[in-house]
Amino acid sequence: MRKVLTIIMMFFVAVASSAQTLPSLLVPSDAAGLGTASANVAATPTAYQVENNVAGMSFSPSRFSAGVSYGMWQPAYASDKVISAGAMWRSEKRLAIGLTFKYFAQPSYDITTESGNASREGSYTPKEFNAAVGVSYRIVDFLSLGLSARLTKSDIAPEASSNVFGVDAGVFFQKNNIRAGISANNLGSKVKYGENTYSQPSLVKAGAGYTIGLGTSSIAVNAEADVLFSGGFMAGLGAEYSFDDMVFVRAGYHYGDDKKAIPSYGSLGAGVKFFGVRLDVAYLVGSQVLKNSLGVTLGYSF
Repeated sequence: MRKVLTIIMMFFVAVASSAQTLPSLLVPSDAAGLGTASANVAATPTAYQVENNVAGMSFSPSRFSAGVSYGMWQPAYASDKVISAGAMWRSEKRLAIGLTFKYFAQPSYDITTESGNASREGSYTPKEFNAAVGVSYRIVDFLSLGLSARLTKSDIAPEASSNVFGVDAGVFFQKNNIRAGISANNLGSKVKYGENTYSQPSLVKAGAGYTIGLGTSSIAVNAEADVLFSGGFMAGLGAEYSFDDMVFVRAGYHYGDDKKAIPSYGSLGAGVKFFGVRLDVAYLVGSQVLKNSLGVTLGYSF
């Protein structure tokens, strides 16, 4: 047990991007959203809407959308890997359903005995898997509600793993070019490694967005503020320029919390879309921990 507790303590010291447990629940998946500093709670819905704000699925501009993503998170510090997939389907009227999957792997470490010598077990890779399913329903023409359930499996050592259940609940408003959203995320059971228990990174997100039409082009601006139950605070502001719904340029700034959440960073992004197939990339700057982080998403929608 002493060995397990030591590994747990070393694990939390090593997590730079989030002092919380289950960092995969805070690290974004979608490159398009990452390009606008993840100010996504009131953004135009995407294939990853279960993760962003589940209630927004009912306002998706597409009947169906899906995507797969790969990311290198904080490569200058730890080189975490993020592999994810998301999909959503909207009915002709008010109902929408969606799914997300994510695999989050941190750097491997050498396993040692209690005396500090190398173990025959070799090395171990801390990792997390999570899968979520969500449903959204538009109760009136301009307002929808959503609820999702998520199961997360966290393995930080051969003898330290935890299965965690959580739920998200959201509200999404859209009328003409104005959007607004609020979402309570990661509410649920405790994380338990050995005899010790820890809280999920529970938080409430709120934000607003506005799209300016410019003929065949448009500019969408989104702002978001997040309050973590642990006392941390984050905020983001992002913008996307779209030309003929084919070429996209993005930028944003995320204000973060180095000790309790994701640190501050700037983001740059771009994307192309052709016959429903789109490719998006995002790149992070302005942070000693997160600089050079990269996200790539390949998606399809109709």
